[in-house]
Amino acid sequence: MMAKAIKPSYPATLQAAMPVWHRLKLTLLIRNLPMSHADTQPPAGNTEEKRQLRIYVISDYVMPLVLAMHQYGALIDTLLLIETRSKRGQVGAVKKQAEYLRQAHGWQIDCKDIKLDHNGESYARLKQDLAPRLRSWADRHRDHQLVFDITGGTKIMALVLHDIAKDLRDDPDNRFDTQITYTSTETEEFQWLLPDQHQEPMQVALDIRQFLEVSGYEVESILSDQPRQLEAMAARRELTENFMARQEPNHISILNAWANAAYNPHKNHPRPETVKNNVRADKASGLPDYFPRHILEELKDRGILSFKLNDGKLASITFANADWARYLSGGWLEEWAWWQVEDIPGLSRGLGVRIKRGETPNELDLVLCHRNRLLVVEAKTATLKGQKNKRGGSKRDAKEADVMYKIGEIASRLSHQAYGTKMLLSWQPLSSKALDRARQGALHVVAHPETSDNKTPAPIPPAQFRARIEEWMTQGRLPLPRQHR
Repeated sequence: MMAKAIKPSYPATLQAAMPVWHRLKLTLLIRNLPMSHADTQPPAGNTEEKRQLRIYVISDYVMPLVLAMHQYGALIDTLLLIETRSKRGQVGAVKKQAEYLRQAHGWQIDCKDIKLDHNGESYARLKQDLAPRLRSWADRHRDHQLVFDITGGTKIMALVLHDIAKDLRDDPDNRFDTQITYTSTETEEFQWLLPDQHQEPMQVALDIRQFLEVSGYEVESILSDQPRQLEAMAARRELTENFMARQEPNHISILNAWANAAYNPHKNHPRPETVKNNVRADKASGLPDYFPRHILEELKDRGILSFKLNDGKLASITFANADWARYLSGGWLEEWAWWQVEDIPGLSRGLGVRIKRGETPNELDLVLCHRNRLLVVEAKTATLKGQKNKRGGSKRDAKEADVMYKIGEIASRLSHQAYGTKMLLSWQPLSSKALDRARQGALHVVAHPETSDNKTPAPIPPAQFRARIEEWMTQGRLPLPRQHR
């Protein structure tokens, strides 16, 4: 008997635009739950507190699943993940997310079902392959409520799951209790589409560590979590404000270079809080001969550093400890930004967030978290102006491009996976080319534009930075730099 053709439930003209699927893999995760979940409100329409079998499409964009698990996890004892792979890979998506669920929620992988190989099939073929397998899972969980989460994956997969769920619910001979849900981070709500349409506000609020762990990063440490570090920051807050008020960008850049030579956490140096002895930078290639003596004398009087001269030129600087070297190499701007948003309600802050992905460590200057959104702030005090090359041209363009790449690479991964935004806070003015690069990389900038008359720009007004943070908190996004022509 010939099988009846399945008609797609969307315009046929869309089919040609749908992406090509090459492999599907179904993975089941289970956990044991008590029968009563008094601390969890069941979704509207679920008059009985049934256990749930939740069906979800895994992709790199995993935050919707995590948010749903935090809000409804007490009702879910079985999770069916559909992994999709193209010819290029995305290998390990299920493995990565299953590991996170195992650590955060106690899930265990029970079994791996069937792999489906595809070579550009249509909606009809995809549904024809998935429908009987999902019905088989539904039969095994007859006492469960089936929740189809159509947030992840592509549009064609969402359409397939939507129609399969509707078919299971509308089958007069073998009806299932099915629901369809979608996680909207834009409106901060869970939208239920079947059997009736309604919204439930998002009650869960992830912290900074949870965001980064969901994105596949190991959080090694957060500097601002350490009470001793907070005390040190508070003790030098006046100095921090003083640095921001100085209109001496060249002098600050010179001090930045010497401090960075003495202590640089990106050169496999230990964390500053673990270095109790002083650290010293000796005159070497690349360090400037000229030095801002009045600033050095001021810092010497405060007991922060000492310096030696050789024939009237700066020979070495010894910093009282590694934390002061970190501070003078640019940490003061990070701390300044920290204090500007100190009293904003509902805003989580993390300063000096050290993360690791695989064998690659990184440190994020300032990370802000508000209502399940992440903002990564990179603070730069060093000038981006380069020296002249042998052909007479400037190396500035290459240096700016390198800075933008380093900031954008890590921030882009985080912002994509954690519904986040990336910002560059620059104490130095930026050229029009740098602003254009920032706009192309979706990198918001708080900095002064470069002045044509070479006059020293005023420091960044605190209200400007704070206003941008408040704008991000209320609107969820920030404007990008305008294009310069």
